[in-house]
Amino acid sequence: MKKNQMFHFASSAVFLLLTTVTVNAAELKLVADEWPPFTSAQQGQRIAVDLVQTALQNAAVDTKVKILPWQEVLSGIKADKYDAIVAAWKTPEREQYLLFSRAYLENRIDLIGRQDNKIRFDNIEQLKGKKVGVVSGYAYGNEITNNKDIIQVPGATVADNIKKLLGGEVDFILADALVAQAIKEHLPPEITEKLYIYDKEVVTQGLYFAVRKNLQNAQPLLDKFNKAIEQMIADGTYNKILGFTWLVADSNSDGVYEYIAGGNLSSAGKDPAEFQAGYALFGDSADTIQTEENLPDMPSKKPLLKYRVLNQEYNSWDDAKQAIDQAREEGVSPYEDTSGTFDFLIGKF
Repeated sequence: MKKNQMFHFASSAVFLLLTTVTVNAAELKLVADEWPPFTSAQQGQRIAVDLVQTALQNAAVDTKVKILPWQEVLSGIKADKYDAIVAAWKTPEREQYLLFSRAYLENRIDLIGRQDNKIRFDNIEQLKGKKVGVVSGYAYGNEITNNKDIIQVPGATVADNIKKLLGGEVDFILADALVAQAIKEHLPPEITEKLYIYDKEVVTQGLYFAVRKNLQNAQPLLDKFNKAIEQMIADGTYNKILGFTWLVADSNSDGVYEYIAGGNLSSAGKDPAEFQAGYALFGDSADTIQTEENLPDMPSKKPLLKYRVLNQEYNSWDDAKQAIDQAREEGVSPYEDTSGTFDFLIGKF
């Protein structure tokens, strides 16, 4: 081999080595605990992991996730072994060593009862002495877990608890709002028509992406993440990861709420506003959103409810439906069947 060829080969090898080292050094080390359906080592049971990794990928940030017990998550962050926590609740103590994104999801615990046994529910104290079905090992938060006034009846899955509820073994069950929405969308009518999901949440906690404060460029990273999440909400990627047909959100912070299409639209032949359908992203319940017709004295002529399909905004359902039909005919993503997405959340009947 000639000297110049040897030099060229050696230079290329060194360049490749340096490039590899640089890429690995730039890889963001994420950490989370085992908390399905939000964070988990198992694919399909890690909604928060998928949201965060997709947002960071869209922001051109390479990531690697490790799943550990929660105490090791916190100790690893404090020891600089990891760069960021995928999903965390914000507390004053954690704010001492972490910077938080805007909330990208909410943990809302819904109360579910029977249609023939409805009560007026305003606060958790009203559950005193009631038998309430809970899923064993699920993190409901201290307000529920440590509440001794509630008779908590553990079950293996939400499906098991629904059976107990309909059989009269418990008075109510608790489920995350994501699960409650999955129940509405994916369980047969003969079950859902017997259930009553209360509007008032039992507990609400914002879920955040949290970066250690001493990480270089931590705040710019959070800015990129927040922007990427906004884009994912608007273009339907966020909703696609959740697996719902409709998402209710103000995607561009203009005060106008939108029904955002993002999941299986095989049965999307009806106006979601008419049936108050859709998962409300940050507690913006569809039944509290009003249109211009409801508010004739509003100075703005802009409707307070719109539709967004493939990141295009539409003022009327007719226009949105036309866009949906065209997308389905052309087989445009993200319109695929997601009906099995929430089997692991609800459990099998």
